[in-house]
Amino acid sequence: MKIENKLFGFLGVIFFTSSVFAQESQIKIDAGSYPRKQSIITLELPKSYNQKLYHLENIKTGKKAILQQKENHTYTFILPDELQSQTSATYKISVIKNQLKAKNTVTILKDTKKVQVKIANKTLFDYHIQTVYPPKGFPDYYARSGFIHPLYSPNGSVLTDDFPKGHMHQHGIMMALTNTTFKGEKHDFWNQHSKLANVKHTEVLAIEEGPVFSSFKVKHQHYSLKYGAVLDEIWTVRIYSFQNKFLFDIVSELENITKDTLFVNKYHYGGMAYRASKHWNIDDSLHYQNKWQIKTNNGDDVATANAKAAKYVSAFGLLNGKTAGLTVFGFPQNLAYPQPIRLHPTMPYFSFSPMVNAAFTIKPKEVFISQYRYLSYDDLPQEKHIESLNIDIELPVVVKFTAQE
Repeated sequence: MKIENKLFGFLGVIFFTSSVFAQESQIKIDAGSYPRKQSIITLELPKSYNQKLYHLENIKTGKKAILQQKENHTYTFILPDELQSQTSATYKISVIKNQLKAKNTVTILKDTKKVQVKIANKTLFDYHIQTVYPPKGFPDYYARSGFIHPLYSPNGSVLTDDFPKGHMHQHGIMMALTNTTFKGEKHDFWNQHSKLANVKHTEVLAIEEGPVFSSFKVKHQHYSLKYGAVLDEIWTVRIYSFQNKFLFDIVSELENITKDTLFVNKYHYGGMAYRASKHWNIDDSLHYQNKWQIKTNNGDDVATANAKAAKYVSAFGLLNGKTAGLTVFGFPQNLAYPQPIRLHPTMPYFSFSPMVNAAFTIKPKEVFISQYRYLSYDDLPQEKHIESLNIDIELPVVVKFTAQE
């Protein structure tokens, strides 16, 4: 059983049952009430579509895109035309005979220590397979794997921190539940110094590279130090091949693999977290440079954003004299969307925390699904662009499939 607050169909996945040949088919994209530019569009094609890649060509402008298989008969492409509101575009579908490479191919490299993602030879981030231990002099219980760090901006600024001064238990981009009850006892998967529970990487399940996106799938284990494994978590990380920005998604699937319910108690933090740069950490006197800034879709900042619901959060500031930032978006199918955030008053981190307003449970064999999108950049947040990305998430374009006679 999967816990989903809203159907994934809300993301604009369209299903068609007719059996047709790709060479004879078209799709029509309706922009709806908003202009669209470089939109990520996902649709489901008939079962007769069984290749990894197809060509799309606008029948009027001639602009082309690649349609890449996401899973089964679901495909994704990046809109090649800029559409104004209340307009549409029609694309014919054809077979790609030769494997093509996009200009900004996303490369995924794996060794025994990490999965590293590169976009056009620039490193985007490292995901840690091997357990990373804290600096000398700190207890080994802070060791952890199964997280992202460092995360870079396109020009190479490091946007994350690991083992930060004052909060050694925080690690780049990580998922952890804080105040939970399992078998009638408290379990804290976030605060490693509680010595109750932890999270570790267990397996790389898949790696795929392609011209529209590249992706990898990994498994973590959220385990009790007393009772063993409680949750298996699968991350599907999908990185899009844009030329002018770094953009990726993380889909988290937390499955209760025990015979006992995990109670996630109402609490002021927990969930998908982002620990920001050491240069924004006032507790790190060696590296601190200046304070970070926060802006949510509601206009809240560092002083006002804590515990408030947010569709997206932008964190930005100076890093070695250059402006860089990260915007994190939630998705409508996430529990309690738009989710409340935990924003620390002095430390540079926040988390999307659905447990802020109410408790919830993950029962045996249930899967708790959440999805987040990450945009990294070298500038102040471009509000118009960020809002357009959020519109694509909340109100995706309408896709219609037509089989030609």
